Amino acid sequence: MKKISTVIIALVAAVGFSSCGKNYTCTCSFNGNVMYEGESSGKRDDARTDCDLKKYTVAGQTWDCDLR
Repeated sequence: MKKISTVIIALVAAVGFSSCGKNYTCTCSFNGNVMYEGESSGKRDDARTDCDLKKYTVAGQTWDCDLR
């Protein structure tokens, strides 16, 4: 019974840790042209923060950045 419990705990931990390492793509465009495209791995909140830092304002126009 202990072996089964240990295997179940190991499987749950492996699934939990693997879900945190997803890759996200940040794409920023300006006037319909892609100005920046880069990938981030890790948690979605961290990738969102990194993508938001890529926004620039040029002549009153701001790059539109999306995370996928």
